[in-house]
Amino acid sequence: MASVRKDIVVSITTPMPHRYIYVPRGSPYKTLNCRKKAREEGYDVYVVNDAKGRQMGIRVPITIFERVQEKFEETEVSRAKAMKRRDEKMNTEFSNSVLAQFPKIPTEEVPNIVEQAMKKHSGRVGRTGTLDISEKAQLGVRAYIRHKYTDYDELLKNNVSREDARAQIYEKVDKMVLEWGGSLKEASNKTADYSTDDIGKKIARKTTLKTKFTIRSRARARTAKKRSQRSSSAPPTL
Repeated sequence: MASVRKDIVVSITTPMPHRYIYVPRGSPYKTLNCRKKAREEGYDVYVVNDAKGRQMGIRVPITIFERVQEKFEETEVSRAKAMKRRDEKMNTEFSNSVLAQFPKIPTEEVPNIVEQAMKKHSGRVGRTGTLDISEKAQLGVRAYIRHKYTDYDELLKNNVSREDARAQIYEKVDKMVLEWGGSLKEASNKTADYSTDDIGKKIARKTTLKTKFTIRSRARARTAKKRSQRSSSAPPTL
């Protein structure tokens, strides 16, 4: 049985290993399966970072990628159907949470709120897995009110800072939240009424830091192991 190997971190300028191919970020299916199969078969997986340490993609053997690509094309229809079912379920749960927490909200507003907060690949609050559905619904509604019913966006266009702009429109948001039957208990800081984009950025920063910590921890462990092996193999001192 082939041994499982650890990822090797390289830069984009590092020469490509023989018979390897670069797989950029963007398709979780390809990235996850290429990494999994390469490890299972005992191949090195190279994580490619940019100059700031952000992961850009991975390098894996060409044969591994070709098999994953073939499977990707074979299962594209079934995966699309499964993803549609998941999205519909998430949208329904989000919609139900909005209606439960804002019982007086005009029903025609709910689909628009769901569409804005649940937009895919946007980093918006509805897509994050770090908040429960109740928190996502609260933030999603407040963001929707802020952008549609206040002059928040206009203030930003006029070079008003986001903190000052939020402070200026905060009372209007609170007023509509109350009109829609919502609660203000979650909104105690007038400049921390995070928009959906803020949530996405915070999650991205946390993920990057976690990845860096894991990579550094593994590097330290490998260094310690090598030192231990050298120490144990050295001849005894007479």
